[in-house]
Amino acid sequence: MEGVVFDWYWVLVPLALLPVAAVSGWRACSRKNDSERTIAPEYIKGLNYLLDQETDKAVEIFIKFFQVDTTTLETHVLLGNLFRRKGETEKAIRIHSNLINRSHLNEAAKAEAIYQLGQDYLHAGLLSNAEEVFKRLINIGTPGTIKVGYKCLITIYEMEKSWHQAIECARQL
Repeated sequence: MEGVVFDWYWVLVPLALLPVAAVSGWRACSRKNDSERTIAPEYIKGLNYLLDQETDKAVEIFIKFFQVDTTTLETHVLLGNLFRRKGETEKAIRIHSNLINRSHLNEAAKAEAIYQLGQDYLHAGLLSNAEEVFKRLINIGTPGTIKVGYKCLITIYEMEKSWHQAIECARQL
């Protein structure tokens, strides 16, 4: 029975990634004028890697060749989240880290990428990394990021049974 579930998993994962990749490609093409609307060869190559279950190569192509901007940010975040849900936190961390390193993103977009990176570390069990990232989220200084950052830190401190630190964070809320 486990073999059947495993086989379906590898069929469903590429199918789940396909819409994310399609949206990313559509957005990349929609930025060009009508006379230049062609599908980039890298995009086709990335889709083929996804379908062939070579997700490492697909991630590499999507990070390297597709520009991250406010229109494609959501697609990149979703792709990273999908990898995290699949248990492939290394790929999720790589995608979300790549987003943070983009200097042209606005503060809200960076905050979203930082939050998602913290979630990646949290799901990977890398609590000290997650703690550092959520502190970075707090340092952005908007009321929303401060609140979310402290709530995430409380979760970490509860997992570590660091009650004093959890209480201190709760006081900040």
